[in-house]
Amino acid sequence: MLSQIAMIVIGAFVSNHDRGVFPVDLPEKTHLLMSSLKNIDVSIESKTSMNDSSGSLTKSYDYVETSDGRRFADMFTKNHDGHETRLKGYCDGEKCAKVVYDMRKDVANPQSRIEIGKSFMNENTFGGVERPAPLNYFYLDKIPLSDMIQPKYYTENGRAIDRQTAVFYFPNVNCSKSKLDLVYEIDLATGLPLKIASFQDQTRADQNKPTWIWTVESLTLVQGIIFPNKMRLVVFDKDDSSKMYFTVEMIVKRIEFNKPHLLEEFRPKLEPGFFVIDTVKNDSYFVPKRKPEKIILDERSNDDSKYLRVREETSLSTILRISIIGASIILIAVAFYLKYRSRSINSIN
Repeated sequence: MLSQIAMIVIGAFVSNHDRGVFPVDLPEKTHLLMSSLKNIDVSIESKTSMNDSSGSLTKSYDYVETSDGRRFADMFTKNHDGHETRLKGYCDGEKCAKVVYDMRKDVANPQSRIEIGKSFMNENTFGGVERPAPLNYFYLDKIPLSDMIQPKYYTENGRAIDRQTAVFYFPNVNCSKSKLDLVYEIDLATGLPLKIASFQDQTRADQNKPTWIWTVESLTLVQGIIFPNKMRLVVFDKDDSSKMYFTVEMIVKRIEFNKPHLLEEFRPKLEPGFFVIDTVKNDSYFVPKRKPEKIILDERSNDDSKYLRVREETSLSTILRISIIGASIILIAVAFYLKYRSRSINSIN
């Protein structure tokens, strides 16, 4: 049964295509749409279902982006056994921060640590862009989709959710540290991606054996901008692409454009006892205590364990400050002693 459903999903992607002419106005339409999406406040909820009935995962993703480069993300996930995780990302246009939370019920302060750097969330680790769907699909790795809509990638015309599309084949795209060939179906009227299929290589594409397929299932009109309302991601078994591995159903719960935001919303609030890792200054410290520690980064490691190797150091400036304070105390004590001794001698005389 799953194989039949998978083939229906794949068939829906490849059907209704015909040869056409490259739409010369499509790059501009996509560019204008992307410009509109640079001032967005959106909340998306998703549910991931494993097709072997091993469990499910729910996720809420609140995301804000402004045209001047400020960004905020709040991701909360909960799996079938109740385990929860939470991450928040901040970027004020110059410096970024990722806040990791400890969601155990017995933890008084759920904020675990903050990582300060120049890249937003996990973009430096995994490549690409850290945005919820469909915003992430407006970039191929970090290249804007509007720049990639070129005649050399155009293949044919298609149709998705009863809308005319142009189909593009983008080979060897970096997707989370792996290279995939991506087939985009882009709405001719708006420049919005409506379907994307990924393939391991050209051979798999010719055999119609996708790695995953993302589709827009319905659209909504908000403040004059067409935006997906429901989306679906189907990930296939890596050994048998006729079998679905899991599916992700995504629903847009809230969306608003050109909403005003304060700069403080894009900077994290540091709570007492918070462990800060500053990869820009190669330093670490606890809030609000002084900085007694220095981070030691292992560039050969890609996981969070590299942040745990910390060495306590006493800086030269700290030693000097302590020495000066100590010397001052001694001088004051000597002065009092001499003054008292002088008075005692005078009283005797």
